[in-house]
Amino acid sequence: MPKIYVPNVEEFAGLIADARGRSDCVVRDLGPAYTLVEGAAPLRFVRRTVGMRPAIWYSMFSGGLDGRLSDFGWDEVTVLDA
Repeated sequence: MPKIYVPNVEEFAGLIADARGRSDCVVRDLGPAYTLVEGAAPLRFVRRTVGMRPAIWYSMFSGGLDGRLSDFGWDEVTVLDA
């Protein structure tokens, strides 16, 4: 199951909100600093859906990743099991 560790900063709030509203994601708070987003593989996110500008989009894995990227483009990212 791919996992994304998301820093709890305003810039990533759209990613967390999108994941919370999806049936293929489980979201767990890991304290004040991070939120864990995990889901069935493949786990896909669309930049415009999560409301990220390109610079933030390209730093979305700054908190860590447990999985592997199969696609990380301008508008979509796909994460697979490790």
